[in-house]
Amino acid sequence: MRKIVILALVALVLGSTVLIEMYQTIINPPDDYVPEGLPPLDVGIRRDYGFYKDGELVGNYSFWIEEFDNYKGQAAYYSRSLTTVTLEEATIRLETSYIFNDDLSPLEYRLNASLADETHIIICNFDGWIVDVLREAQDMSTENEVELAVNTVLIDNNMLGHWDLFFKSFDPEPGKRLKFNMFVPQRLETREVNLMSEIGTKVITINGVEYECQLFGVPELDLFFYIYQGELLELRETTQNVEIIRYI
Repeated sequence: MRKIVILALVALVLGSTVLIEMYQTIINPPDDYVPEGLPPLDVGIRRDYGFYKDGELVGNYSFWIEEFDNYKGQAAYYSRSLTTVTLEEATIRLETSYIFNDDLSPLEYRLNASLADETHIIICNFDGWIVDVLREAQDMSTENEVELAVNTVLIDNNMLGHWDLFFKSFDPEPGKRLKFNMFVPQRLETREVNLMSEIGTKVITINGVEYECQLFGVPELDLFFYIYQGELLELRETTQNVEIIRYI
C-alpha cells in the first residue's frame, strides 16, 4: 500500500508517465532473462489463430513444430508458420521456417513474404550469437552481419508462435519484471525490452467460453499476452488495435 501511495504522489507531482516508469524500475528492478530450457514440444500439432484489426477478422496465423531432429550436430526443433492478412484488398502472405535448440537459441531462420507481385526473402544463419543475414527483394540482394547479446530471443512481433516459445522457456513469477533482448529479423533490429507480469489473473472469453489467464505486457511495444495453463491464447497490440486470438 505504501508503494502505491508513493507512486500516486510521484504521478501528481511530476505528471510524467516516463518518470513513473523510471520510478517503478527503481522500486521493482527487472531480472535478466535466463532461459531455463523448453519443455518437450508437441510435433505436428498445428495451432491456428484469427488475426483481427479494429475488431474485424482480416486474416489467419498458424504455427507448428514440424520435427525434432539433428541440425549440424545438435538436437533441434524445426518449426514453421504461415500468416495471411488482407487489408484494403491487398493480401500479404508470410511463410517462415525457424530452427532452434531446446534452450531456444536460434540456429536458422527463413522468411518468404509475398505482397501482390513482390517477393521478399530473409535468411538468417547463426554461429553462436553472430548472425549472417541475407535479404533478397526483386533484383536486389544485401548481406549483413549482426552480433547479438547472449540469450537474445528471435521474435517476429505479431507471430504468436515465437512469443509462445519464449514464454515456455522460463517460469515467470507474478508481479516481477523481466528484461530481455529481442531480435526482429525483418528490420535487422535488436533492442532491450521489459516484460511485466501482472499479479492475479484476467478473464477473457473465446467462443463463449471464459478462460482465467495470466497477463503479461511489454510496454515498449504496446503488447499484452494472455496465457492459460501454459498456452498463449491471445495477443493484443493496442497502438494499431490488433488482436490475434487462438481458435479453440
